[in-house]
Amino acid sequence: MRTNPVRWLLLAVCVLSGTAHADSRAPFLWEVQGPEARHYLLGSLHLLPDSAYPLPDALTAAYAATRHLVLETDPAALASAEFQTRMLSAALDPRPGGIKAQIGAPLYERLQKQAQVLGLPGSVCDTFRAWLCATTLELYPMLRAGWDPQHGLDQHFYDKARRDGRVISWLESPDQQLTMLTGMPDALS
Repeated sequence: MRTNPVRWLLLAVCVLSGTAHADSRAPFLWEVQGPEARHYLLGSLHLLPDSAYPLPDALTAAYAATRHLVLETDPAALASAEFQTRMLSAALDPRPGGIKAQIGAPLYERLQKQAQVLGLPGSVCDTFRAWLCATTLELYPMLRAGWDPQHGLDQHFYDKARRDGRVISWLESPDQQLTMLTGMPDALS
């Protein structure tokens, strides 16, 4: 995902000023105390196994203490059939030779071997851009092991906030994320 410099600057300022600290009961949860408000920053895991639940009490308490949930992106829009179709279309590599032409024969051979190690066909990435191939190879073992986006922290708290009638917003839209992926130079994608 695209790095949001404002979010990192905020965290850096808070940490350096001594107003942020990690919760030892959930080390990926940061509490930020300002002069007028308390905020929680949570390093979200987009996939988790069902066995991750119930969540640590510190996460439940942090959520209970908030009125507004800010997520990386809009999970409902991200999961929509319309967006999924656009993402898949954007991930197709129309160039002759597909990913093999983009990454060269030696790396392509390594890619095929890795795909086979994961139990995927060696040609799994042939028609896709490198960013979708990398995402596929990264996520497939987790999905195979039972890690599910429906159990991810962002989805969990999004669903909970909707049921609770909380205000929900996000730092960037799925379209902004897709634009970042599709706009990367070939050398980075």
